[in-house]
Amino acid sequence: MKILKIIIINFVLLFIIIISLEYFLYIKQHKYEIPFIHSTGFLAPKFDEEYKKIVNEGFYAIENHHGVAHFRTPVINKNKKKPIIIFGCSIAWGARLQENQTFHYKLSKLTYRSVYNRSICGMGIQHMLYQLKREDFYKDIPEPEYIIYVYIGNHISRMYKYNYICDSYDYNYLKYNNVFGKLKEEKRLQNIPYSRLYNDIILRFIAKFQESKFPKLAFNFLEKHLLESKKELEKHWKNTKFVILEYESEDKSLSPNINVLSLKNIKKLEKDGFIVIKTSDLTDIPLGKNYYLDEMDHHPNEAAWDLITPLFVEKLKSLR
Repeated sequence: MKILKIIIINFVLLFIIIISLEYFLYIKQHKYEIPFIHSTGFLAPKFDEEYKKIVNEGFYAIENHHGVAHFRTPVINKNKKKPIIIFGCSIAWGARLQENQTFHYKLSKLTYRSVYNRSICGMGIQHMLYQLKREDFYKDIPEPEYIIYVYIGNHISRMYKYNYICDSYDYNYLKYNNVFGKLKEEKRLQNIPYSRLYNDIILRFIAKFQESKFPKLAFNFLEKHLLESKKELEKHWKNTKFVILEYESEDKSLSPNINVLSLKNIKKLEKDGFIVIKTSDLTDIPLGKNYYLDEMDHHPNEAAWDLITPLFVEKLKSLR
């Protein structure tokens, strides 16, 4: 009995130490006004406020860093061709690139179309879905020929972590979970620290434990976000083509989860009505260090988009 009591006391003390460490790291590293313990329902309105702020403050078009949460200025072409809309994260946004070095700018010049870049740095597919659910989105932009979602494997991680609660502030703005085959917002109480202890140790262990199921679960979650986005789109624009462009960087932190867009899953998405193009479909050249901004920052540089964009445009033409 005495030994059991000692074990319980030690366990409680260890728990207090861990929570204290989590709280210390959270206070030290978390610069955002999100409580240490809160309901996830708190975060969707926060993104709603952030979205309105982005729109009200206008577009951000000059040299930047990857943490900037603003849209790029649209590249407007005055001909009568239908425009293109791009969604994605900092890859599509063009982190640290000048306007004329970006994917959307080069795409506009090659297609002679206006291009609206509605990517947001640090975010992902759930934020495309958020925008497509808003009525004001359709008033701001003319009906496009194409919507292009620039996908990287890391976007899956940002959604998949929802199953295990802990992720950084960017990915927590919207909280959709797969509940009985439908996307629903989470409302449960949770602790979301921004700490190495949970992210790098506990979360890794859980993810490894689930590794055998991961590709199927991850694709299922991705597909449901895409289908929900497509459904919202078709309420307003029925003839717009929905393209998924996978940017396959050699940096494994940007492109993990390579099995999620397997040939089998791509065929399923195509059956769903999506056009799926991988950069490896366009070129055999690996998108490695020659196409990174620098040794520390592996976002695409201008050379990457100079390589990919014309091949991508030709591929789209061949699919008409």
